[in-house]
Amino acid sequence: MEGRNKNKGKGSVEQAMREALRLLRGARFLSRTLYGICRMKEIIENIINKGIKFIVIGSYSKFWNKIGTTYPKDLDLWVESNKLNFEFFQTEYQITLNSSNIGEIKIGSIKINIFTNVTGLDFDKSYQNANTRIVKSNHSLKYLCKEDYLRNIKQTNTKWDF
Repeated sequence: MEGRNKNKGKGSVEQAMREALRLLRGARFLSRTLYGICRMKEIIENIINKGIKFIVIGSYSKFWNKIGTTYPKDLDLWVESNKLNFEFFQTEYQITLNSSNIGEIKIGSIKINIFTNVTGLDFDKSYQNANTRIVKSNHSLKYLCKEDYLRNIKQTNTKWDF
């Protein structure tokens, strides 16, 4: 009997230690994620304050248009393709952009992809058709409208979980 209680107590301590480690890992992950989200907001505000025209595309656009049920894991931005924007991203974030590549800003577990070209769509037309989401009283984001999102999906033959 005494041996059982000893093992039971030992198991409880080991279980408690495992649980504490699991919670600590979760807290570290949450801390990195929250840091990444705060940095993402700073980056978006910086882009807005510089007057750069951009459209939120990808999974956030899909989510905000209520297409499917997948929650976004990263942020995709389609920026107007011009020399000033390329210079801005090179100077501010050390990203070399041109009309045919995708830049990436990675902050912990958060990733922001910067597109300068989107298959099947014209930036000016999509910007005009884009929906608006208020993020602060003095800031708003444009995001790809549902029709343009679906047009892009059809053009790229991408399979999505609608």
